[in-house]
Amino acid sequence: MLANRLAVLVVPVLILVSSALAQVNEFSITAGRAFVSTQTVPITGLPVHFGQEEMFEFNYGRLLKSHSIFGLYAELPVAIYPRMDVNYNLGTNP
Repeated sequence: MLANRLAVLVVPVLILVSSALAQVNEFSITAGRAFVSTQTVPITGLPVHFGQEEMFEFNYGRLLKSHSIFGLYAELPVAIYPRMDVNYNLGTNP
């Protein structure tokens, strides 16, 4: 119940603050690790393990139209995954 009351108080404040601080152009960068689950090769039944490597994401957004507290943005996301390790039985690639 307390979480609901807090959400009712916080969400309108965040909307008003974000609309007051809205920019025409926005750019963001995110970095982290990607997780790919283990897959099985159908012919042999052996698992293929993927390494958890670093990845980067860039996002560019442009405000096209705004009305009151609402806005319409066009966004261009780009994700870069430089390298992925593939581990299979006896060091071979499937």
